[in-house]
Amino acid sequence: MQDDHNQNRSNDASGSVSRRVLLRSVAASAAIAVPVAAPAAEVEKPLEKLCRLGHEMGAALDEYQDGSFDAIITPARFNKEPLDLRKRPETLSDEITFYVVALKAVLARMHPAAKVSANRCWHEGKDDVDIIFSVRHPSTGGASDEA
Repeated sequence: MQDDHNQNRSNDASGSVSRRVLLRSVAASAAIAVPVAAPAAEVEKPLEKLCRLGHEMGAALDEYQDGSFDAIITPARFNKEPLDLRKRPETLSDEITFYVVALKAVLARMHPAAKVSANRCWHEGKDDVDIIFSVRHPSTGGASDEA
C-alpha cells in the first residue's frame, strides 16, 4: 500500500507531494472555502407578527402604570407616532363618556356639514341609560340620521 506522506516512490524525502495527498488537500480546502447555505428562516406573516407583538404589548401594558392604560396602534404610514397610550376610564360612566365622544367624532367625520349631538336619558328607578345620537343637516334643519 502506498504511503500518503511527502515522499516519492523511492522513499527518499524529496519534498514532492503524491497525487492522493494533493487531491485530499484540495478537497479539504474547497470544503472549508465554500460556505454552506443555512436553511432559510421562515418568514413571519403580518398577522402572525401582529398577534405575537400584541401579546408582548399586552404583557408590557400590564406592567406599565399598574395596567391603567390602553394602547391604540395605527399603521405607520398614517401617523408618525403609531402608538397612542390612553388612560383607561376608571368608572363605567367614564368609559361610556369616552365612547360617546368617539362615536360623535366618527359621525361628524361622516357628516361634516351636520351638527352632531348625543343625549343621555336615564329611566327613573332603573339603572338603564339610553344614549340618543342626532345628526342634523343645516339644509333640512331636522334630524336626518339617528344611530
